[in-house]
Amino acid sequence: MIQPELEVNENVLAQAFGQHLLATNLTSLMLFRAIRNDKGEIQDLQLMYQNQAALESPFLGVLATVGQKLTEEYPNTKTVGQFYRYVEVIETGIPFAAVKHYADKDQTFHIAATKYEDGLILSYYNLTEKQLAERKSQQQAQVLQTILDSSQDAIIVWEPLRNQECKIIDFKAYQFNQASFMDGVYSQEDYYRLTLTQISPGASKYIPQYAQVIETGTPLRIERHIQRGGRDLWLDISVTKLGDKMLAIYKNISPYRKATLELEARNQLLDGILDSSDNIIFLAEAERDQTGTIVDFRISKGNKLALDGFREAFGIDVIGISILELVGKAPELLDEAINVVETGVPLVLEQRYSSDTDRWHKVSLKKLNNGLVATYVDVTAIQKALLDVQHQKELIEGVLDSSINGVYAMEPILNEQEEIIDFRILMVNQAAAKFSNLSPDEQVGSRYLSLFPSVKDLGFFNQYVEAISQNKPFRAEMSFPSPDGTHTFWYDMSLVRMKNGLVILSFLDITERMLLHQKQESLLEELRQSNVDLEQFAYVASHDLQEPARKITLFSDMLTRQYASQLPPSGAELTGRIQVASSRMQELINGLLTYSRFSSHKLDPEIVSLDAVILDVLQDLETSIDEKEARITVRKLPRIKGNPIQLHQLFLNLISNALKFSKEGAIPEIIVEAGPATEEELAETVSGRGRRWVAIRVKDNGIGFEPTYRKQVFEIFKRLHGRTQYAGNGLGLAICKKVAELHGGGITTFSTPDLGTTFVVVLPVYAH
Repeated sequence: MIQPELEVNENVLAQAFGQHLLATNLTSLMLFRAIRNDKGEIQDLQLMYQNQAALESPFLGVLATVGQKLTEEYPNTKTVGQFYRYVEVIETGIPFAAVKHYADKDQTFHIAATKYEDGLILSYYNLTEKQLAERKSQQQAQVLQTILDSSQDAIIVWEPLRNQECKIIDFKAYQFNQASFMDGVYSQEDYYRLTLTQISPGASKYIPQYAQVIETGTPLRIERHIQRGGRDLWLDISVTKLGDKMLAIYKNISPYRKATLELEARNQLLDGILDSSDNIIFLAEAERDQTGTIVDFRISKGNKLALDGFREAFGIDVIGISILELVGKAPELLDEAINVVETGVPLVLEQRYSSDTDRWHKVSLKKLNNGLVATYVDVTAIQKALLDVQHQKELIEGVLDSSINGVYAMEPILNEQEEIIDFRILMVNQAAAKFSNLSPDEQVGSRYLSLFPSVKDLGFFNQYVEAISQNKPFRAEMSFPSPDGTHTFWYDMSLVRMKNGLVILSFLDITERMLLHQKQESLLEELRQSNVDLEQFAYVASHDLQEPARKITLFSDMLTRQYASQLPPSGAELTGRIQVASSRMQELINGLLTYSRFSSHKLDPEIVSLDAVILDVLQDLETSIDEKEARITVRKLPRIKGNPIQLHQLFLNLISNALKFSKEGAIPEIIVEAGPATEEELAETVSGRGRRWVAIRVKDNGIGFEPTYRKQVFEIFKRLHGRTQYAGNGLGLAICKKVAELHGGGITTFSTPDLGTTFVVVLPVYAH
């Protein structure tokens, strides 16, 4: 196809490129003006402008503010020397560009500075995630030689040998690297004097394919199995055209033949190194209908990588072709591209995966006049590498950025006998500086013991040395007296020796926690003793009340039997009330005795079959069950470790409650079953503490109650109904709660008025 000659207005083009550079967020731009003293010396720089990219990607994570001074935003700029480089640019007019790595931030930037009036334009680009890509671009000029000199794979440039008809019949080695003969497959002498088929007779059948690479420029990749020196070898061979020669890369994949995915990743990385460009860039003009609405885009310009890719995908030269004509339908990102042109708001997709190519790209769409510039940066290798280290990187960054621990990085200082006598401080974080009341600059380079001599006096230094000599991590809670001896400070100390020999010491002030812990222990002991005293008092009091209560009951009965005929009606009514009250008192005393007995007696555990426990309970309640014609279903229950008497009392109370609070006129239906405890049940009872749990559920169709009373029903003496409606002393469910807790579990309930109640007892699973 004959292309029309294009006329380019350089001023218009420069303006368009300038607009694109300011709008793009791939390069960050900042404009500073010089602040001079009375002598005309530059004292500082003031930020006058920053583009959108600088706002979205702050330098070293600090969002600078227009009008602020450089040393205010970046206090360390003079310390690291960058400030004076900027001054030199302004004073001499000589620009500079450099790649700068900031170790404390683990960030790498490409920085360029150019004089502008009495100031400078500073541009930067974060190279941290593109170090691999940067290595590729640096090798563009001498990619082949770099690969030959540094690759561990065998790389050979073959010169074709042709017959009289100019047909390729063989190849002769033109250039090769050391790896080509170090693995013993071929010798250096072989390459100097022999052709390819003489070196490897099995290569004869591949000569036509190799010739096709030379003739068509289409790369070739094959896997060959050869035998050399009595060994079976598998080679992954990548062949590409290099001028009028053939570049072949031989990778020994014998140990990794089954690791196909890893091999593909390595080959993709190698293909990327051989490419001449990292980025796909093309321009597209918007096509509008009569209403001015964008309906399509027409490709107007593209770089070699983009045009080659389109040509390979569609088989035609795409300049002047619309996107819809190429694809045949609305492509992905069409709506996003229209929005970029209409609003002027750029679109950047940091990670866009293409399933048909198995590649990752960073995609940038920027408005340019009545169209857009699309940039695709291949970040496949970076993305895969990031996925491998992402978790570890996030963990390290989290510790460095947010840890409240003081951290020292130190190197051991040895004497002539190779014994550790001290440490030299290499790094101090802000938390450590805060604890020590010394700035990081005052501590870096100093000896550890010179700053903290008490560490050795108290014997902790010897513990550090012992841990390092045994190559074991060290951690301990250590106490240090205050200088005046009136207080004690506690620190959680941790020391680890790294593979490079450096020592990382971290510490955290836990004085408040230790004091609180000591206070808690004291309060808990007081509370335990108080509970013991209260339980003993409840037991003694209820036990001593039994005899007076029995006498009241006895005497009121005798009064009724012997003098009933002599008492007036009001007297008979009073004696009746005395009998009811004494009966209620006796019931309450018995309940208190039961509750206090469960609280004060230690659990004597044994293996208990809950099936047998429920069977005994049902026999005890046989009369009540028959009276109410209740239907009770008991499903298979587990065996647990506990006290059978206490468990009998627990389920006796639950099932008798279900019978007591049944609905009038309805047959009570009660189900007893077991199963794994749910997250909600664990949260309500034992908070899911690191064990296995079983839930025994007692369900009924009774009168139920409001969910707001779920917690209150287990309180001692708590009743939801009057005694005239339902008998009871208000201790039954409190006893159930006490028994469940004594067995290492808990109890909760779920209820709805008129729909019934479910009591859930959560207990530890018995490990057979």
